[in-house]
Amino acid sequence: LKRKHDDVKEDEEELLTVAKPDSYNSIVNINDSYTGRPDPPLLPLTYLYRGIFIQLVLVIPVGLWWLSGIKPVLLSLGQGESLSEMTEEYLKILTPGLWSYSVNMTLTTLLQTIE
Repeated sequence: LKRKHDDVKEDEEELLTVAKPDSYNSIVNINDSYTGRPDPPLLPLTYLYRGIFIQLVLVIPVGLWWLSGIKPVLLSLGQGESLSEMTEEYLKILTPGLWSYSVNMTLTTLLQTIE
């Protein structure tokens, strides 16, 4: 009975080695040569923080431009005086919403990927 159990164990080990995909060994990572094992996958929070950082890098300058005043640009583009003033006031009120909406969209995208 012991011999039969050992044969089954050897067959299981053989199946495990055969079932390993060949493409796994063909993927070469720079760090593999040092540690002998692949890098761990990035955690979802890493993607979240990276996404928020990129969003804020792109959106903060636009918000600061809105806060500093966009009226001269609108006037140079041929917009009327009163409409330029109203647009400038509206954008100053809208700026915090721009920043929070940017973070919200990044969070929404992450949460949609979670099952």
